[in-house]
Amino acid sequence: MPSENRLVAAELEQRWNRSLIHVSEIVSKIAAYDAATPRPSPVLATDITALATDLWAVWSAPTTDDYTLGAGPQVEIWDNEFAALAARMVVG
Repeated sequence: MPSENRLVAAELEQRWNRSLIHVSEIVSKIAAYDAATPRPSPVLATDITALATDLWAVWSAPTTDDYTLGAGPQVEIWDNEFAALAARMVVG
């Protein structure tokens, strides 16, 4: 093999090896990120449907605070609208 070709081949091999090392570092970073990222708990459609059918339980749950509901006058407005909607649902 001519010496120019050996130099080209050696340079290509060095670049290839550097690229493999770079890919390996990226894969490691992705694995570390995935390991540190909490996975969401699975929520079943039936769970969501159950909550939707009993919104009052969600609204009045002890874990539901003003911040979650949207503090201030908005809470009262929404509460009144919710009560009106709930009354219409029960009646009609």
